[in-house]
Amino acid sequence: MSGVFPFDDEEPVEDQIKAGKFTFPDRYWKHVSDDAIDLICDLLKVDTKKRATIDGVLKHHWFTTNKQLKL
Repeated sequence: MSGVFPFDDEEPVEDQIKAGKFTFPDRYWKHVSDDAIDLICDLLKVDTKKRATIDGVLKHHWFTTNKQLKL
């Protein structure tokens, strides 16, 4: 959405993913809506029981309010 991954260059991406460590620097993410960032956070949750499923994504506010994304 921003063209930049929400991970830093200081440690391996795999380690950041496993730790749930990610950020959305304004420099790259300021034009991305809060709803979109919320959805990304839901998709990156480490706990698989809390991570968004496809059904959860399709019901997420960002997805349901963007008319160009309707199926």
